[in-house]
Amino acid sequence: MVFSITTGWSASFLSEKDFNLQEESNHQSPPVSYFDEEGTLVPSYNEWLCFSIEGLTLTCSEHEMDELIKIPVLVSYAGKNAFEIEPSPTDGVDCGQTLEIWKNLLEGEQGFCVLAAYLQDLPSGGLKKRSLWILEALKTEQGYWLNPSLSGRLATKGI
Repeated sequence: MVFSITTGWSASFLSEKDFNLQEESNHQSPPVSYFDEEGTLVPSYNEWLCFSIEGLTLTCSEHEMDELIKIPVLVSYAGKNAFEIEPSPTDGVDCGQTLEIWKNLLEGEQGFCVLAAYLQDLPSGGLKKRSLWILEALKTEQGYWLNPSLSGRLATKGI
């Protein structure tokens, strides 16, 4: 397994179990696909990304589906890059409850890691780069938050 994104903070608390989780979350089909500049559908796989707690914002993002829904989002700034990391709007994750869980996991931490798949670049708004990632898991030294959709997929595999 390759730890592919360097964000200026390294997570010594990621274990073999975490990399097994990454592998299982990508098993059989990519969690996300996106269209590149040529219009080709490109698979995107989950990978662990680790960040310093500095520059982290937790908020609710509004998405228009059949109705207006609020999705919890982590926004982490690494230099002039912004990583917006959120569960898929179709996962049905409650924003208020999830933000409380995330706040408890992040309290007193120096850094955190997320298991997420790249979805798209966003308008940069003066930043070097701004990207959207679909969140499957959050890990700190205190523990995990797993996206219910990932928990369900793992349970069907007996994990």
